[in-house]
Amino acid sequence: MKRFLILILILICSPGFLSLDRSADQTAKGKVLSENAPIPFARVRIPASSNYVLTDNNGEFEISLPDHSDSLVITAAAKGYYNGAAKVSSNDKSVIINLHKLFGKDTPDYKWTNPEINPESRANCGNCHPAMLKEQWARSSHANSAVNPYFLAMYYGKDTSLLREAGPGYKKDFPESKGNCATCHIPGAAINDPSGIDPLSVRDVSKLGVFCDVCHKIADVKQPVDESETGTSSIRFLRPPEGRSIFFGPYDDVPEPDTYSPLTTKSEFCGPCHTSKSGNIEIYNSYNEWKNSPYPVRGIECQTCHMAPDGVTTNFAPGKGGLERDPSTIPTHLFPGSHDPKFLANALTMNVSAEQTSDSIKVGVTLYNDKTGHHIPSDSPSRNMILLVNCVNEKGDNLKFIGGEIVPSWGGKGRKSQGNYAGYPGKVFAKILEDNEGHSPAPDWYAAGILSDNRIAPFEKDISYYYFKAPERSSNIKVRTKLVYRRFFKETMQEKGFALNDIIMESDSMDFRSGL
Repeated sequence: MKRFLILILILICSPGFLSLDRSADQTAKGKVLSENAPIPFARVRIPASSNYVLTDNNGEFEISLPDHSDSLVITAAAKGYYNGAAKVSSNDKSVIINLHKLFGKDTPDYKWTNPEINPESRANCGNCHPAMLKEQWARSSHANSAVNPYFLAMYYGKDTSLLREAGPGYKKDFPESKGNCATCHIPGAAINDPSGIDPLSVRDVSKLGVFCDVCHKIADVKQPVDESETGTSSIRFLRPPEGRSIFFGPYDDVPEPDTYSPLTTKSEFCGPCHTSKSGNIEIYNSYNEWKNSPYPVRGIECQTCHMAPDGVTTNFAPGKGGLERDPSTIPTHLFPGSHDPKFLANALTMNVSAEQTSDSIKVGVTLYNDKTGHHIPSDSPSRNMILLVNCVNEKGDNLKFIGGEIVPSWGGKGRKSQGNYAGYPGKVFAKILEDNEGHSPAPDWYAAGILSDNRIAPFEKDISYYYFKAPERSSNIKVRTKLVYRRFFKETMQEKGFALNDIIMESDSMDFRSGL
């Protein structure tokens, strides 16, 4: 990619460019062609700007030129073609931008490009995008999906050391099968063998999980996304033959070997790995939850939140031919989600009310999913939220709980000081699977049905009430509420020794004056 980014710099700096100052009404006219045939509806752009036009049916365009340009490159992009560029010179009466067609077939024996920085290689992604690699992608869950210790522990039925048998595990229950987990967790290996990859057997670059080359070789996804063919099984890849390159991306002004793909900015791009079934039971479904919400008509995609620009980065390939851009046009590759406390803290809104009725204090808690484009919590059914509510008097003693919802066994049995909340005032939000024998929560590979699902859908509210015995005399009461997030149910964490702290999504402490 580096040599093509350098090419655009050479074009920009070449002599023969317009050296006259241009007024705002000056334009460039031209055609976008491929093998002398016009390309209608191609995108023609002044690089790194919002100034672009579409060609007409004859492949012709007219685009306004910026003021005081001493030199200029115009780029073009169209579906099925590599992006192209041409320089504008003072003698040009018509600018011709030639686009090269993409190759037609995927290459199954393609060798994935390692993203890690390697000065001895011209291809490694990190050579041109070091900050995006080291400070963003390398710290994301995508970069660890193949070696995530919790994923491996659940797959093999062991603890995170993989030395001790512990709790449920897919491979423990189905030792003759490798399953299809790799289609999302290890897509580079699974692309040619969706149900034949044992995670620990992977030794090549695919052990890096969801890495740059995998995502940027996605040409299309099945529509609608097939819940029974998850991950790579629902993706159409286009890997190049030997001697050629290709990168599908969101920019129409980065020249060959890049090709403009609006799909990379759409939720459909994420759908295959965030939609799945076990038999006929829906397991992961955040994509369809988004699709059935008000967010699509509002133009809010998965990438809007999970790849939101950091507002600081202005060049994703500094010193390597990258262009200075508006920071709002450069998406982050941190992919914040369920592992990010700050991200979770902005997932919903909690409102708390309190009033005294006769000799009891009624506490109302409203959880409003006003900030998340899918159910909360979503995807893995092991994820759960626990709402905790209590009232204390002036001495700090708990008021007697006399009515309302309590945390079920899924909140953990045992000492409260150790994060076990079963039986205490509150509520658990989760999709609870059950197996054929009625056991729950059941692992997804044993799911025979959904026992309950009280997760909060986009723009829906959950309202619950809790009643405490009011003091006999007027006094100051403190009402305390907390919403915690867990990636696994407490029992599973205890069985497997998972050292995962609760993430506080919301908390509130309000003063209330009681009095009969």
